[in-house]
Amino acid sequence: MDAPFTFALGVLGCRANQEEIDALRSQLQSRGGRERPFPGPAELVILNSCAVTTAAQAQSRQALRRALRHKRGGCVAVTGCAAQLAPQELASLPGVDLVCGNREKSRLLDWWEAWRGQSGRAMPRTDSGAGAAIWRGEDPTLERFLTRASLLSQPRARALLKIQDGCSFRCSYCVVSRLRGSVVSRDPAEVVDAVQRLAAAGFGEVVLTGINLGLYRAPGATLADLLRRLAALPGRFRIRLSSLEPMTVTPELIAAVARSPRVCPHLHLAIQSGDDAVLAHMGRPYDRDDLRVLCARIHDALPDCGLGADLIAGFPGEDAAAFERTRALPDELGLTYLHPFAYSERPGTPGATLPGRLPERVRKERVAALRALDARLRAGFAERMRARRLEALIETVDAGRFRGVAGEYLRLEGPADPACAPRGLRAVTGGSPVAGELHDCHLQAAADAHLQQGRG
Repeated sequence: MDAPFTFALGVLGCRANQEEIDALRSQLQSRGGRERPFPGPAELVILNSCAVTTAAQAQSRQALRRALRHKRGGCVAVTGCAAQLAPQELASLPGVDLVCGNREKSRLLDWWEAWRGQSGRAMPRTDSGAGAAIWRGEDPTLERFLTRASLLSQPRARALLKIQDGCSFRCSYCVVSRLRGSVVSRDPAEVVDAVQRLAAAGFGEVVLTGINLGLYRAPGATLADLLRRLAALPGRFRIRLSSLEPMTVTPELIAAVARSPRVCPHLHLAIQSGDDAVLAHMGRPYDRDDLRVLCARIHDALPDCGLGADLIAGFPGEDAAAFERTRALPDELGLTYLHPFAYSERPGTPGATLPGRLPERVRKERVAALRALDARLRAGFAERMRARRLEALIETVDAGRFRGVAGEYLRLEGPADPACAPRGLRAVTGGSPVAGELHDCHLQAAADAHLQQGRG
């Protein structure tokens, strides 16, 4: 595409969605596009939507309506899981031009280019009827790994790289396996090449992500095998793993993380509950004892790692005693932070029909209790790591101060010039920090708002 144009990109949901938007951004920039803030106006507006919960789907509709209110001609397209789940609903909104399912996401820009070349007379479509064109297959398994055409205009601190898509689990609260299709993994050689390109472009950290990352399987390569290959690459950069299902964290994977200085000493587990009965109703194939064994194995191999967990509060049938067991579990497992969520009914899932539905008030109260626990865990871990030397990824340098994150998933802040460090400095780097670089960092104080554990 030779003529310059403007585009705006919006994204909701998981890191896989964000990685896809990053890839689309690079492709649009390589075709001459200039980015404008979402929701536009722009000649092309793309929303990568989410439908993991009813609330997320509603937020996707709201974001799409914002884009439509700012529309001044051009094309508004919506893709992602909400588009896969309810294409007709989104296509019926006046002003939407294209609804593109997960299967067709990799071809979205080619379709738009053809549409633009025809002066927007008609969007090619697979459906019949009025309203926006719908491109959506029932099996979202086409090309699910978008390539980055250029890295020149990308941020330099952290890059996301999707190496796996799809899920074979059937948890009673989740619709993602329907929307993302069967499990597929990126070729190891392609992953290695992509990581090398990202490191050469100046990214200090590459986060490997997927819909169910622990299910990564390629010919002759597990996720642990892939980590070992990445650990052998030259240069100074690090690898971080995004969220993992507990039953996919094998002894081999733990060993691969522990033995490589390149892999961040940080694991995030989608635990969801600490009560055996609730876990069974969720369709989770483990119990508290399994989690204890797993976390003990992690702590044995990685004594000072950041270890976080997702927890769902207010699942049907979760009585007060069940919730107390969930609230007690993080201390038992030695967790360092939590990501708590209130349960949200998802139509079409078994969980939506379970008895014992809890009032919204109770769900919110329980999430608030877990957030208070999260704050205590974060503060305790920060205090424990005081006086340690850590490797910090510098994210920003502004007004004489840097902000970054340690491999253990601690947020750091301190003076950008160590020579000017005042007494009581929160973090001292070895040399003047530059965004995207990795620096050794010495924590001198922990119990302070300037040093807090970060979210992923």
